[in-house]
Amino acid sequence: MMIKKCIVITQEKISLEEIDSIKSLLDAGCERIHIRKPNSIDSELRPYLDLLCSKVDSSKLTMHYYHNLAKEYGFGGVHGFSEKAEMFDFKSVSSHSIEEMENLNNIDYSFISPVFDSISKVGYKSAFSLENLKNFIDKKPLFDVVALGGIDVSKLDLLKENHFNTIALLGGVWKDGCENATNNFLKIYNKWK
Repeated sequence: MMIKKCIVITQEKISLEEIDSIKSLLDAGCERIHIRKPNSIDSELRPYLDLLCSKVDSSKLTMHYYHNLAKEYGFGGVHGFSEKAEMFDFKSVSSHSIEEMENLNNIDYSFISPVFDSISKVGYKSAFSLENLKNFIDKKPLFDVVALGGIDVSKLDLLKENHFNTIALLGGVWKDGCENATNNFLKIYNKWK
């Protein structure tokens, strides 16, 4: 039986309160944390990253968008394609169709989303057949296919039945704010592993 893994993606807005939650999530068994701050600028990110990297092992972090900062802060991975991606231990991308995934190479994993209707993005509906995703996973691609979107405790058995080994969580963890993030994670993680 494959080891089941769990990745958490941060909230979009910078929050210093989130840093303690990230530390707690990693301590609770989260495999990787994806730092995703799409609307932030360098001068806003640096104080956040300074504090974050003083509290957690930055090799367990993956950066979206700001690959130059990922290298500077010693992150273990980057998300998305760039010329800097080869310098990192972990490389990931997002896919929104099986066709996109069929053309991928030189990555460690691809998010496929939304597998279920999104929790954090209202109106973001799944367009996937779990059977088609299972068939793709069964072909043994050279990267891990990571389920993202609408994942809560009620969906875990379906994901296992369809041969997913890794899930990525966003809304299911952060839906009740930072103060409940670790509890929300553990409810899912303990049933997943």
